[in-house]
Amino acid sequence: MEFCATYPDITLKVLTSKETEDLRQGKVDVAIRYGRTPYPEYHCEVLFDDPIVPLCSPSVAKQLDTEEPSSLKGCWLIDYAAKEYWPEWFERLSIDLNITHCQVLRVNNIDIAMSAVLAGHGVCLGSAKQAAHYIEQGMLVQPYAYGLEPGTQYRLMYDLESPRVLRIKTFRRELACV
Repeated sequence: MEFCATYPDITLKVLTSKETEDLRQGKVDVAIRYGRTPYPEYHCEVLFDDPIVPLCSPSVAKQLDTEEPSSLKGCWLIDYAAKEYWPEWFERLSIDLNITHCQVLRVNNIDIAMSAVLAGHGVCLGSAKQAAHYIEQGMLVQPYAYGLEPGTQYRLMYDLESPRVLRIKTFRRELACV
């Protein structure tokens, strides 16, 4: 990794967690959070926006009418327990947003949603950035161009009072170059 070679005095550890890290305890200097949840106790910078788009396997896409997005209501819709995106997506396209008669699988994170669509188990509204590799490989398709924007965000968070704020800002500058 280029960062580690350029800054050998800064140890870089990458951890994943659904929990919000306590950046004031000194065990973690920065967090990159996915979503739009506000964290007023920390300094937050948007790294980039990520539209939420419909995603499915090529075999599921063949069952859809690409000219009629309401045809999605005939598929399993994979949505999220914490936030339901499908009603909002249908409403933006002036399609009846009621999905009570649809088959809906609710999951607790995007990884499970992506696994389900990769296995051909329906359509999810998911991260365009996280799906890019799968789309390039032909494993997923985005059957409709319409997405939810603003979608979600990747944000860098840190404590401005951290004794390591200079290292944090160095890391931030390097992220901007990627």
